[in-house]
Amino acid sequence: KILTEWEKTNRAIIELPTGMGKTIIALELILKHYTSGKTILILVNTKQLEQQWASELEKINFQTDKNVSTVIIATIQKYYKYKNLNFDLLIVDEGHHLFAEKLINILKFNYFKDILILTANVIRDDMRHLLANDFEINCITERSYENGIKEKLICEFNIINIDVNLFDEEAQKLSKINTFIYENYKLFNYDFIKVKRLCYANP
Repeated sequence: KILTEWEKTNRAIIELPTGMGKTIIALELILKHYTSGKTILILVNTKQLEQQWASELEKINFQTDKNVSTVIIATIQKYYKYKNLNFDLLIVDEGHHLFAEKLINILKFNYFKDILILTANVIRDDMRHLLANDFEINCITERSYENGIKEKLICEFNIINIDVNLFDEEAQKLSKINTFIYENYKLFNYDFIKVKRLCYANP
């Protein structure tokens, strides 16, 4: 059903909570539409996710030779300065980051025939998610954990918080880290280059 909705425009946001199959949907999409000479760019926000995507493509035996699609998997921070790229499909995991001030340049200065944005929550505090409308990208599915459990997409679960006591030195380090994050790494609204520079300056 979700793929059918995506096929109406080929440019959409899939918003589903963690564990409800966003990656599986993307892989099914690739296998259905992009196995004959297409070019695919998959952008993620961490090296760990980059490795996970490569692993998932291996699991479905997705080959990248001259007879099938060419797939590039990279971090979004590496690609926001590129211009004049041309791909058949752009997939962005943790896609709410795409609408940040500098990362949005990926959409502004490059061409993607089809777009699939995956996120657990597209709504941003700075409201920049509304920029999706400028690129004719609409959210085609919204489900909460409650919906997922009801539809048997995920299992029921309990969240248990366990308090731990910190040593004084640990508490001081934690306080220093929290202060650094709150001052320099505001949710969905940060300068990645500045934060990276500050991290190196404050190991």
